[in-house]
Amino acid sequence: MGGKVKVEVSHQLVSVTQAKRWLEERKYEINGRRLQREIKPWHVEELTQAMLRGQMVASNTSVDFCRHNGKYYIVNGQHTLMAIVAANKRKPEFPGCEATVTTSHCENLEEVARIFATCDISIMRTHGDALHAAGISDEFGVSSQSTNKVATAIGLLISGFCRTGSTEGW
Repeated sequence: MGGKVKVEVSHQLVSVTQAKRWLEERKYEINGRRLQREIKPWHVEELTQAMLRGQMVASNTSVDFCRHNGKYYIVNGQHTLMAIVAANKRKPEFPGCEATVTTSHCENLEEVARIFATCDISIMRTHGDALHAAGISDEFGVSSQSTNKVATAIGLLISGFCRTGSTEGW
């Protein structure tokens, strides 16, 4: 990996227009391959409801990007951005959501994958998610589902078959 990653942080109102633009222009895709986790509609709905109730504040709402060679990638916050758009559809006067917006300037795509794998604790990322983001699924021609199963099996082997807590990852 490269040296230290330069990080910019701001607290701002993410407008509906901005959320739509970021979702379209900042997808975590490389060479046409989608690396972002699958959308969980139940989570978008949960966030939408919280926004409409006024429960989302910048201190607990984040949108994180990585920037590499002038391109931005969403590494955390796609569900939040989708919820902003959904809240506006239900309540047209909805202005957007206060959020902490972080941009990490990365020297290479490996740093992007590393940051993706280690951010967002609201829905745990599995080691399979991290392997998929690193391109392992494509490199070996296996599905993301198979990659998740292999990652879980490796974790069980490493732990001596002692599972603690989560049913995802290891």
